[in-house]
Amino acid sequence: MPPVLSNPPRSRNEFEVAIICALTHEADAVIALFDDHWNDSTHKLRPSLSEDKNEYTFGRIGLHNVVVVVLPGVGKKEACSAVVSMHPHFKNIQLCLVIGVCAVTPYTQDGSEIILGDIIVSSCVIQTDLGRQYEDTFERKDTLEDNLARPPGEVRGILRRFELELHYKQLLQRMRRYSEELQSQINAYAYPGTESDCLYAAEYTHMHRAMEICDECKEIEDAPDHACAKATATSCADLGCETRRLIPRKRLSEPSDGEFHASVWFGRFASGDTFLQSASHRERLREKEEVIGFDTEGSGAWEHFPTIIIKSGWYYADGHRNEIWQKHCAGNAAACAKAFLQEWRGKGDPRVGGGPELAEEERRKPYSVRDDIQHLLGWQTSNVGDVDKQYSQWSSTS
Repeated sequence: MPPVLSNPPRSRNEFEVAIICALTHEADAVIALFDDHWNDSTHKLRPSLSEDKNEYTFGRIGLHNVVVVVLPGVGKKEACSAVVSMHPHFKNIQLCLVIGVCAVTPYTQDGSEIILGDIIVSSCVIQTDLGRQYEDTFERKDTLEDNLARPPGEVRGILRRFELELHYKQLLQRMRRYSEELQSQINAYAYPGTESDCLYAAEYTHMHRAMEICDECKEIEDAPDHACAKATATSCADLGCETRRLIPRKRLSEPSDGEFHASVWFGRFASGDTFLQSASHRERLREKEEVIGFDTEGSGAWEHFPTIIIKSGWYYADGHRNEIWQKHCAGNAAACAKAFLQEWRGKGDPRVGGGPELAEEERRKPYSVRDDIQHLLGWQTSNVGDVDKQYSQWSSTS
């Protein structure tokens, strides 16, 4: 358990980062990676229940005070309600992170492989359930007035920063370190294994194979992407989904250093209240809208705070889901969010001047110089000795 300190922020105005999670195990992973846990036993930081129904957990990640909200349910309505309630009481929130698990496409637009456990970071969000339903098709409303606004300048700036190789490699390095730290503490976040990462052909529906036991699946055998409700809640092993229909994944057959490391992808999220479990619909959205991730909360927070979705793919937006990936992916998303916040510069960050009393001790240390050295060397080496050597050389000439 993270240490509980006696000097939490004195007011809600000292919080600049909000974290939204739809599921408890998503929030558990985030809280497990707190650098400090602020014990609000006196309830000075919490709004009264008559003003705000949200339940908050307070802590610190890096140099940022963060407030975590677990939604009472999933979906954009729940997310919107939470941030609307939060907004009047946490007036200095500069960034909202929607963290957790999501569905993903198996490939990016250029054909690069996305595997389970990879993280998708939103460059923009589209609402896939706002439009017109015709007899044979759904037409999304994509006018300027109906689309979500593009991210504000500070969000676009930090996302642009990660297009640079140095900063992207630094993000991966930190994320993997935090992920390993979490997995060493809690075994439930461990990697489930390559044999559990199963991508079936898009036309291969998750349905009962023994048709004599399910009249509904027998009737719809010739209809793609249809299955009975019972089949959708049954595992591939119990349904008898055939391994010969699996699509080989190159990344899974060529592990680096004997391990499988998650990658981070920046791209479009499709967000709405529908849980996508259709490979054919997934492929249509990937091709038409160029999306690589599917979520149900991001659009609810998008226009109330500067928002970034950081979620890890636990299934391929088809019917072949495996619950074993949920906690591992929640841990990966939390680790990526913590690594992301190392690069975020809020208004209270001492690295850009000013800042709350919490960072006073940090400002007295030669932190920024050493951190800059680590920042420059980190993508080339993980040897702490190299950083010490460079720091000593700097100190002797100062």
